[in-house]
Amino acid sequence: SNQYLKDSDFDGYRDAAELSYGTDLMDSSSKPDHDGDGYDYMLEQYYNSSDQDANQIPNLGLEVTISDGSANVSFDTVNGVVYRIHEKSELLHRVRDWNILSGPIAGDGSRQTHQVLELSSKNFYGVSFELAPNN
Repeated sequence: SNQYLKDSDFDGYRDAAELSYGTDLMDSSSKPDHDGDGYDYMLEQYYNSSDQDANQIPNLGLEVTISDGSANVSFDTVNGVVYRIHEKSELLHRVRDWNILSGPIAGDGSRQTHQVLELSSKNFYGVSFELAPNN
C-alpha cells in the first residue's frame, strides 16, 4: 500500500498529514486544531469556518423551539459528520460533556429536527459533532 495514503488510526487524516500537523498517528482522537478552538481542521472546512481564527467556529444553524412540554432541536448537517443532541442545567462545561439525549445522528446534508419529549425546567440544549468513523 502507498505509505502517503495510509491512515493508521482511521480518523480521516492520512499519516503524512498527521506527521506534518504533529498529531498522533495511532490515536483517532488526536486531530489537528490549528487555532485551538476545539474544532479540528476538517470540521472547520465542512462548515466554512476559519481554522486560523479561534473566534470563528462552525455554525450549525442551531435552533431550539419549546412548546407544549417538548422541545424541537433543529440544526444543519453535512455528509461525513455525526451529531449528538445534549442537555445541561448550566452552561459551565463544553456541550460534549453534557448529558446525551440523542445520537449518534448521521449527517446527510439536510436540516434535521429532533423532538425532546421530557423537558427539565431551565435546561440548555446543544449539539456536538465530529467526523464520522472512517471518513
